[in-house]
Amino acid sequence: MIMTNEYYPWGGEFTAFDEKSCVAVVLLNTEYIPPKKVAIYGPIKTENIGIEKIVANVISNPHIRYIVVCGEEIRGHRSGASLIALNKNGIDKNHRIIDAPGAIPYIENLNEEAIDRFRSQIEMVDLIDVTDNTQ
Repeated sequence: MIMTNEYYPWGGEFTAFDEKSCVAVVLLNTEYIPPKKVAIYGPIKTENIGIEKIVANVISNPHIRYIVVCGEEIRGHRSGASLIALNKNGIDKNHRIIDAPGAIPYIENLNEEAIDRFRSQIEMVDLIDVTDNTQ
């Protein structure tokens, strides 16, 4: 569902549940529907605009502290690994995500302040290539 609301002003393909929850879930090549106790969940497809939307929406909700990245990695784009690299390493002077494995991992529509806020607010839970929904 494409949506926006007060906590998530950058529209996108996501579903919002409990806006006061501290957990968001990013889906990679999976149809998994997380429990309704998460703040928000949705797919990521690209290692640039997709990541920008996640960062902008997550920093708009101060309750979110954890992002679970799960499912089979997207070949070529490597969106999940690029999101984790952004959180771990930030961006260089050209706005390229440092050590990101994606094909075009550039953050062009967010400033360094937004990236720094995201990195300080969020702890990543790496479940990339985990396809067992019980985890």
